[in-house]
Amino acid sequence: MRFQVPQFVDIEDKIIGPLTLKMFAYYAVAGMLLVPLYVSLDISLFITLGLPIVGVAALFAHVRIQGQQLIWVLVHATTFYVNPRVYLWRRGGLAYLMKIQGPEYEEIAAERENASSLNAIAQMLNTQGNVSLNDAADPLLAEAGPDETVTATAAPAPAKKDTAADLGKRK
Repeated sequence: MRFQVPQFVDIEDKIIGPLTLKMFAYYAVAGMLLVPLYVSLDISLFITLGLPIVGVAALFAHVRIQGQQLIWVLVHATTFYVNPRVYLWRRGGLAYLMKIQGPEYEEIAAERENASSLNAIAQMLNTQGNVSLNDAADPLLAEAGPDETVTATAAPAPAKKDTAADLGKRK
């Protein structure tokens, strides 16, 4: 083997003891905040204010949520809640309807008519030719005179469902 390939390229280098450069930077910032507090405050108030500062620095240095550092989780959460969101399913339609005229529209209308005739042919094939494109007269209204009312005496029998055996017999 001529070249040695690093195996763990996603692990940050340890710079100072067990700390990476980022961890050391968080603790250094906390230390820079604590020095003026130590000089200006008495010891009890310094400890009261210093512990949360060191705790926050430790959280930023060591806590990872699903592989991301805490600082980046907070940045992403803040941008998520601050930025506006666009809901694509609430898109508005056209503000006005346009009337299309001209020879190009006639060609499109002819193609659309062709497509509707294809749909009619497909429906006839699916229903084995039992398709009526015209409105049929209601037989109950035809039997009754214009002054008579039609009342149903019994509910129609439910249609028999086709089984696999019935479908095989038809072919």
